[in-house]
Amino acid sequence: MKTSVKILLLVLFSIGAIAGVLVFAKTRVAPPSNLKLVDQYSINLESSCASFDTIKDFNDSRMEYIRLDDKLNRFLSENAIEAKHSDEYRKKIDETYGKSLKTYGFGLFQKSVWPEDKLNELLTMLSSLKEDKLTTGENAVSNEFITSSDKINSIIADYRTALRLSRNTSFNGISDASSKIQKAKGYKGAEYLKNNAALVNALDALPGRIAQSHYGHVSGLVNALGGYYSVSKDYYMNTLIPRADNAINEYKNTKIYGGNKQSVSDLENRAVNLVTAAMNYYGE
Repeated sequence: MKTSVKILLLVLFSIGAIAGVLVFAKTRVAPPSNLKLVDQYSINLESSCASFDTIKDFNDSRMEYIRLDDKLNRFLSENAIEAKHSDEYRKKIDETYGKSLKTYGFGLFQKSVWPEDKLNELLTMLSSLKEDKLTTGENAVSNEFITSSDKINSIIADYRTALRLSRNTSFNGISDASSKIQKAKGYKGAEYLKNNAALVNALDALPGRIAQSHYGHVSGLVNALGGYYSVSKDYYMNTLIPRADNAINEYKNTKIYGGNKQSVSDLENRAVNLVTAAMNYYGE
């Protein structure tokens, strides 16, 4: 009887020991069944975007945008994130970079010198960001950025038009000269353009340079009076003299040049001398 009890107890102890080992093994080997999966890629992007928002320097912002753009493209191509999540982060980084780019562009216009290479670079960056698309084909940037981008493009276009105008100093009639001078006044006082020192100086000089060109035009017509030996008296009297006389009077009477006109006294004296010589030549 005692032996039977001992055997029974031994069997029970054995079963308990085996059960204990199995329970211990399960807790050590089997993975926890209630843990949630963690999306390390989204966590990484969320952290990167948060850091991106704090960058103040434009060049640093630009470099970080390039890095994040590459990361997003890589994660998407490797199927590490879903397209909808990629689009969410794409809109976030484009918005942050767009604000930085807009601030940089308008900041450039506040300066007195606008380097051409900087303007070209700015236009390229704006165009590149504006063309960025989501996986759905929609614009990745906001309408607000598109509006700001268009305004910056318009300012640069006006600047280049005004610069070309400042170099167009040829005289092509009073109406044309007056139009150029009026346009120059408008550009000179335009928002942002008025900050560009070189442009303002060139526009200020435009009336005087056109006046000089006009004077040269009149001088040429007066000099033509010296060609009496190669034209008929009738042509000389009815064409060359009235043409020179009208040109002198037009230059004298116009007020579009302000105080930039030269005196025409020398031209008038030369004309009288040439006409006198012509009359002697024609036997008058």
